Amino acid sequence: MNKKILYIAPKIPFPPTDGHTKSMYGFIKSTFQLGYLNDLVCYTQNKKHQEELNKVCNPFYLEVETQNNIVDVIKNFFSRVPYNLAKYKRKELIKFLENHLKNNEYDFIVIFNSHMGWIVDYLKAKTKSKIILREENLELSIMEKFYQNQKNIFLKIYSWIQYKKFIKYEPALCEKFDACLMISNQDKEKLLTYSKNVNAIVVNSGIDENLLKLKKINVDKYSIFHIGSLNWYPNLDGLMWFLDKIFPKIISKEPRSKLFIYGSRLPENILLKNEIKNHVVNVGFVENLWNEIKDKQIAIVPLRIGSGIRIKILELLASSNIVVTTSLGAEGIGLTNKKNILIADDANMFAGEILKLFNDKYEIEEMIELSKNYIEQNYSWNVIAKKIETELNNLI
Repeated sequence: MNKKILYIAPKIPFPPTDGHTKSMYGFIKSTFQLGYLNDLVCYTQNKKHQEELNKVCNPFYLEVETQNNIVDVIKNFFSRVPYNLAKYKRKELIKFLENHLKNNEYDFIVIFNSHMGWIVDYLKAKTKSKIILREENLELSIMEKFYQNQKNIFLKIYSWIQYKKFIKYEPALCEKFDACLMISNQDKEKLLTYSKNVNAIVVNSGIDENLLKLKKINVDKYSIFHIGSLNWYPNLDGLMWFLDKIFPKIISKEPRSKLFIYGSRLPENILLKNEIKNHVVNVGFVENLWNEIKDKQIAIVPLRIGSGIRIKILELLASSNIVVTTSLGAEGIGLTNKKNILIADDANMFAGEILKLFNDKYEIEEMIELSKNYIEQNYSWNVIAKKIETELNNLI
């Protein structure tokens, strides 16, 4: 008899257009291909992708809005739960499970991210399933970097308070699960410094194997591009650092340079410096990203805040791109600087690596081939699926 999994997610995992949805959808699809029967319950305001999700799971949708609310932010000062997690604690989920679990039994319940982890106590009282937390980020690490980078004194104090809540809450939450599937060794080791009582296991995320077939065509040597939703603060922070501190240095040395911004457009209230504004192409969302970037030369991931691994770096390397990023951006992937990726944390060094690429100081084709091979061997979903199956079997 096929084993059954109930997935609980903070948002609909389709379409897979960002790191979060790609990781969730890839995990669900992998277990379906392994022969598991999957049910999914998620918060969403958008049900139009039900037909696609039906191919890999049986989805249930709860109409729940999780936007920030200033009143709730103020009330959260008196709560031990960090606000970013507390806003996901909703009675709609309890009501759904109350009825659903009367008629359905599962071998495993997989909860995506600590945002939905609050439901673990209820589940332990109602089921005999093995309950797993899939941690795509260690949230306390993100909040730590966020407060450290704040210039606004009020935001810095608020985010420091939130960080202290995360330190107490998140590790204690993880202890309650039969297993916590961490996305990188770095996240696992950091979590274990806060609690040795967590059954933390590393299961990476993966990439669509079709990306490995992509090649570059008619490349514009002096083109740079950035991919990512600018609604997610770490992406915006990194891009603004690049625009403010790095890109002017590049333009001064190589005025043929152009930066293309994909994913979402820069907010209208951001004014670019005069020396770079004619060198920035604010593209935004495109239907076929891979077709758009096939003639672009250098991908940048100037990340300064984050946790887990950057799925977009895995995808960029798989699809024949050269990537310049920070140590944080490359963290957890296992890449080697100057072999299959370029890493720089200082603005001068970051600009310098891009200029070296412009001036043919690296064997670009060799780097691309090495990075594609590495990603295929370590991060294709076929490889990850075998790891998932092993760990699920170990829990029984």
